[in-house]
Amino acid sequence: MDLSEMQEQAAELEQQISALPAGYIMKKTVNGKEYFYHRGTENKKRREKYIPVDELENFRAQIESRKELEQEMKALKKHLPKVKTIDIPRSRCLSCSSLWANLTWWCLTRRQAPAGFSRSSTARKLSRSSIAI
Repeated sequence: MDLSEMQEQAAELEQQISALPAGYIMKKTVNGKEYFYHRGTENKKRREKYIPVDELENFRAQIESRKELEQEMKALKKHLPKVKTIDIPRSRCLSCSSLWANLTWWCLTRRQAPAGFSRSSTARKLSRSSIAI
């Protein structure tokens, strides 16, 4: 199985998992009667919802299938290559700083603003900084 097929399968699994209920089923006994509730988190808060007896088996099957799909997804992610992202602040990256200085110098000599900046904001920024010409 190549990388694109694995990514498609992972996306499909994520879609199937999101359609199924998360959490678990708990049982409460009140006055000698058993009641079943679905317990899970929603917006960082624990929520409980009553499950009628006639829907209990269907709900259990959905939760079990979600757990199986999550295990399958975990196994699939082990085989997918990990994506590494590097976040370097512009002030710490010397090559970016020198490129930015060259771009601003070029724009000053041609009286143009760099892409994404208005002339007035660029002029204010450039007047505060010292660029060797």
